[in-house]
Amino acid sequence: MLGLTRAFLTAGASQVVSTLWPVGDDTSTFYSEFHDALAASGTFDAARALRVTQLRCLRQAGHHSHPKYWAAHTLLARR
Repeated sequence: MLGLTRAFLTAGASQVVSTLWPVGDDTSTFYSEFHDALAASGTFDAARALRVTQLRCLRQAGHHSHPKYWAAHTLLARR
C-alpha cells in the first residue's frame, strides 16, 4: 500500500489516508464515520478526523471495536 500512497503524494496530494494492511469490506462503517468526522471538522482536518474515528471504533461495544477494523488506517502527508 505504501507505493500507491507515495504515488498520490508525488502527484500532488497533500495528505493520503491509507491502510497498513488489506482491510475487508466490513470496514465500510469506519469510512462512513471518518467522512462524517471530516465534514464535521469544517476545516477538513484529516488527522483529527482519523483520530476521532479510531477512538470511536475502539470505544464502541461489539465486534467493530476490534483493532482489525480501525488500526490499519494511517495518514501520510508531504512535508
